Amino acid sequence: MTEILDTKAIMQVIPFLPPFLMLDKAVVGETESTAIKVVSADEDYFCGHFPNMAIMPGVLQVEAICQLGLLTAGHFSTFPLLKSAKRIKFRNPVVPGDCLQIDVAVIEKTENALTLSGSTKVNGTICCQADFVISTELEENDFKPTCLHALHGYEDHEILYDIEAIKNILPHRFPFLLVDRIFKITEKNDLGYVIGLKNITINEPYFQAFRGDRPYVPNGVLMEIAAQMGCIWELCRKKNEGKIGIFISVDNAEFYKPVIPGDQLIVKCEKVQEKSIFGKCLTELKVAGELVAKVDFKFAVQEAE
Repeated sequence: MTEILDTKAIMQVIPFLPPFLMLDKAVVGETESTAIKVVSADEDYFCGHFPNMAIMPGVLQVEAICQLGLLTAGHFSTFPLLKSAKRIKFRNPVVPGDCLQIDVAVIEKTENALTLSGSTKVNGTICCQADFVISTELEENDFKPTCLHALHGYEDHEILYDIEAIKNILPHRFPFLLVDRIFKITEKNDLGYVIGLKNITINEPYFQAFRGDRPYVPNGVLMEIAAQMGCIWELCRKKNEGKIGIFISVDNAEFYKPVIPGDQLIVKCEKVQEKSIFGKCLTELKVAGELVAKVDFKFAVQEAE
């Protein structure tokens, strides 16, 4: 009989603890793994992600897929980490009361990486899909800070929007509001860019749910930071006042270095295409001038319900 791993067994392999553990039970194989996560209205993220709409954040579906990938890869490396993701599509919402099924399949295994394809489903209906690569070549030094101060040119920059102004633009609230300041916004012919800041402190909620001595920002959270930056740019436009932004897909995401407590993320999100109600953004995330991640994504704008 196939062994079903409970949360205790899962937490012995991957570094996440409640409330950021996105797997309740799992069956892990060499080439295919399956898990479930039952979704409850009591979970913290429902308080901060569209507070008036009880929808599981799409990036947490991606995180569930990645955690199952890490569980699958965990037997191969001390520090397995999401290296890249592409073709992420958010197809259907997940709400309290759902039982989310997570599936991953190993496409290719090399000495330094696992390439996987994953999905989430509710009652057989696909909610999210993703292709991704788990790196197994990271070392302990990759998780150590390289500088004390990390703003790199933005220490004295004028603040365009502080956190109170940002809260007037985005509906998100703690613990899912992931932008601290906006420094600059440009717009021309429906395109433009925004530059903002997200400070990373050890007091972040997901670090309290981290097992081990090398905490890092889950790369699914970096995708959400990019998306919130893009939504700020879009929702600042007069024609979009009172509307909300919806994360549609991630075409490609690359992660070059773990983001750790004490880092200050400077994020530049550029809208490069507008088509009907959809937009496409290219985002770079840097620490002390060093590129740590890139996220290319699409979003839609709709009326707030």
